[in-house]
Amino acid sequence: MIYQILSGLYICNINDSYDKTIYDKYDIDMILNCSTNLPFVEIDIEKVRIPISNINTIKVHKEKILNFIKDNYLEKNILIISNEDFNIIICSLFIIKYGNISIIDISNILKMKHKNLIINRNISELI
Repeated sequence: MIYQILSGLYICNINDSYDKTIYDKYDIDMILNCSTNLPFVEIDIEKVRIPISNINTIKVHKEKILNFIKDNYLEKNILIISNEDFNIIICSLFIIKYGNISIIDISNILKMKHKNLIINRNISELI
């Protein structure tokens, strides 16, 4: 299932990313693949990989990822895919940083989007 986190910013799991119909349905312009080895869907859109393998690599690449999203999401519809729940964490960090939302409120915001959008880790060390 694909979830719209913000206007122009979507997430889904890797299996759902292979459904080629979602790219037209949601007008996706770019895939941000936050994994070291998950393959991209065979479709003619912009594809970017930022290698995330664990929570520590999010910490290392955090500013690069958040700046990349900030620089692109107003002009392009971005789909973020990842292993585990890294895409949810990345979107949460983006909203906290650029939306001036507290770490406490981000869980409630995600739940309003969908009941399955849950952060299963302590992200306070990433703020």
